[in-house]
Parts: sequence; structure tokens; C-alpha cells
Amino acid sequence: MLGYEHPCESQFLGLTDALLDTVYGTDFSAAINAYMSEVANTAASKLAVSEHISVRSETKTLEKLSSDADAMSDAIDTLQDAVNAAKALPTESEKAVAFHDNVLPVMDALRAAADDAETICGEDYWPLPSYSKMLYYV
Repeated sequence: MLGYEHPCESQFLGLTDALLDTVYGTDFSAAINAYMSEVANTAASKLAVSEHISVRSETKTLEKLSSDADAMSDAIDTLQDAVNAAKALPTESEKAVAFHDNVLPVMDALRAAADDAETICGEDYWPLPSYSKMLYYV
């Protein structure tokens, strides 16, 4: 079937591109960075009052969010490479296998890092509503 493109393929590719370009690439990074900035400012304010005030919880939060942000950034790069490689394959069946075997696992890793960051970031910072808000308040 030369030239055949399954309708779901273009929808999936469009969704994947949107995730890379918008949601994970900018919205979540901006949210994480904004929250980290507030936490860092809180730690600095505490230390300005007294060097004897602990900032251990703020440091742990910053380290965890930084780790999540790094994992998301790495996953975005890997995901873009996997998507580009899958798109370049000659047949639809090869593309399907590549998306299943190579793209979806990277999307799962990206999702795991984002889910973890969501549990740490303040609700006001996160670009999407929480699951409970979607279930009960939409």
C-alpha cells in the first residue's frame, strides 16, 4: 500500500510533536523553574535571618525538582530522536513497531518525571489541573 497513511498515525505524530514543543518542553519546565525559584528564595530568606535556621527541606526539594527537570529534559531529547527515527522509516509497519518499541517507553519515562515533579510543585505553579480537580471540579 504505497502512500497509505493511517488516520491515527498523523494524529499520534501531531500529539507527539505538541507534547515535545509545548507541554513538556516549555510549560512544565517553566512551572518547575518558577517553583524552584520560590523555594530558593525562601531558603535564602531563612539564612538571611540566621545561619542556624535549617534549609534542609528546601534543599531536598530543590535537588529533587532539579533531578526531575533534568530527567524531563533528557527524555525530551531522546523522545525527539526516537520520533524522528520512527518517522524516517519506509513502511507503516516499521513505523508502528518503532513507535511501540522506542517512542512509547521514552514517553513513559518523561511522564514519570513530570508526575513526580507535579507532586512536589505547588498547585498554583503547575500548568495542568490536578487529577482530583479534573474529576470533581471540571
